Amino acid sequence: MSGSTTQQNDLNNNQNKTNKCFKVWKIPGKGYGCVATEDLEPGQLVLHDTEILHLSHDYKFKEWYLRGERLDESCSAILFRQIFVIVSILLATYFLPYIGLILIFGVQKIWNDIKNVRSKLNYQKSARELLLGFNSLSSEDQSAVCSLSSTLSTPPTNRPQQPLVTPPTNKPQQQQSESCVMQNIIAVFCTNSFALEDGVSALFLHASRFNHSCRPNCSFVGDKQNGVFTISIRVTWRVRRGEELTISYLDSLDEGGPCTTQDRHRYLKWGYRFACNCTDCTMPKIERYRTDAKKQKLQQLMDEWRTSNNLQLDWKNIKEQLILLVQLYGCGKPEYIVSTLDIAWNTYQKVDGEDDIELEKVLAYIALHWCNIIYSSEHTNFKLWTERLQNLNNDQEFMS
Repeated sequence: MSGSTTQQNDLNNNQNKTNKCFKVWKIPGKGYGCVATEDLEPGQLVLHDTEILHLSHDYKFKEWYLRGERLDESCSAILFRQIFVIVSILLATYFLPYIGLILIFGVQKIWNDIKNVRSKLNYQKSARELLLGFNSLSSEDQSAVCSLSSTLSTPPTNRPQQPLVTPPTNKPQQQQSESCVMQNIIAVFCTNSFALEDGVSALFLHASRFNHSCRPNCSFVGDKQNGVFTISIRVTWRVRRGEELTISYLDSLDEGGPCTTQDRHRYLKWGYRFACNCTDCTMPKIERYRTDAKKQKLQQLMDEWRTSNNLQLDWKNIKEQLILLVQLYGCGKPEYIVSTLDIAWNTYQKVDGEDDIELEKVLAYIALHWCNIIYSSEHTNFKLWTERLQNLNNDQEFMS
């Protein structure tokens, strides 16, 4: 996602200092995206980027912005008033049990309201921290951030839009201007940032140019060193020269994630303001239904595994998961294959009566293959599986 042709050329010039395997081009129906300038093989590093901004935020940070709701200091008064109501109900329950039991049914709703108000207050705090971070950048970096697209600049709502941070009209012009800048920066950040830790997202100038696909040909991995976030994007499937490089914006197989075509379209329309036309989303209807059914089955198996305490059933469940994951190309994120292989390894070690070294070696070889593609041979996951495979070979030699 990017802006003008001049900005496109500037980005290509900067990016080409370190890597020449892709350029930013205008893509029909998408604006701008990253296009391979040569044939690329799985595991090839196409980008290593360092954050320009990162932000610790509430889990509803993006949601509050998208809702377009007004936020002001009256939230503090609402918060304290609702806390007072809860304390009053608890006291009534203690001194007047019958009346208190009737009132206590309202506590859950009030408690949810309190969490929402606290979340809104955290949003305001994070928004100001984001503006401070933006203001601390050089003018060149600020211009680069502003050049990124902002598909979230007009949140959908059934009523006239009321920005979350809108100063009264009697405030000085400078403060009004600051509020507009804040909203624009929030829109750019929510559109382009990567969630790399719980409650922490980071913005990368070059990685932000990669468009989405539900069946991408690249994957990304975040890292943090000395408090600074980095991101690496590698090819996961063979790419031909002139083909667009894509990543997935979705965590489809996370608990409650958008796994079906309809769910994905709804989420992308809400969160990013576009309709996806990737290979998965434009395949014939009957194939799409079959693929959606497999994804729903996979999500169901994962949910069953989370609540199961039976190792034999777990092992059967995980084998089914692995088969479906391979058939579904990792549902857009091959990391799911690696994490499921790790679960399979740990589960198999605990299953009574199971001791098939050859099967364990197969798991290790598959994991090494994907770890090398996603992370590189220097990553801790690759080294872990290398050690596991070496231990299996040593055990096999000892037994022979």
